[in-house]
Amino acid sequence: MSEVGACLVDSVCRDSFQCAGACGDNSTCTFMCSESYKSKAQDSLMYCMFQGHNCLSLPEPQPIDNATCRNPVSAVVGKLEEETMRGTWYVTNGYNPDYDCFACQELTFDFNRAGDTSPIFYNALYNLKAVNSSLIWNDI
Repeated sequence: MSEVGACLVDSVCRDSFQCAGACGDNSTCTFMCSESYKSKAQDSLMYCMFQGHNCLSLPEPQPIDNATCRNPVSAVVGKLEEETMRGTWYVTNGYNPDYDCFACQELTFDFNRAGDTSPIFYNALYNLKAVNSSLIWNDI
């Protein structure tokens, strides 16, 4: 079954796109819809559209999302040792109030895991208030 067909028969995927369709150009609204309705069908369709076939492109970043407008050189660490990165990290602030400031965000980094093609594996676990006002936990 195609990714579009799989999304159409998946109620969570349909709900996500219906929610986002009502957002217009409001990227915060669209983000909250995509975070509030998660399913494998939605993930597969998004991968197909944005990475697999490049059917759609993302809009240019807003100034708050554009790291090139800032000069972070004075705050950049030259080199991080693997041992320093291990463990759980807690995000307390960021530049973007929609994407960086969840009430509780835990990040972990693993290096050179068996079977991985990349040298580093990143995982984020975070909570947020969904569009229906329930508290949900998502991970990336």
